Amino acid sequence: MEKVTVKPTWGLAWGLFWRIFLISLGIYAIIFGIIFTIFGATLMSLLSGGWLMP
Repeated sequence: MEKVTVKPTWGLAWGLFWRIFLISLGIYAIIFGIIFTIFGATLMSLLSGGWLMP
């Protein structure tokens, strides 16, 4: 089996940067969505006058 050498290029660096950026952005969006949903549901229930909405 021959050894494959990968030459670092700017294209490879930009590809890795955008891949890491988009994956972390997606993870942050999911976490923010969960927190926003929990906070919004709690705030709506408190503003409606009780813990459960009628």
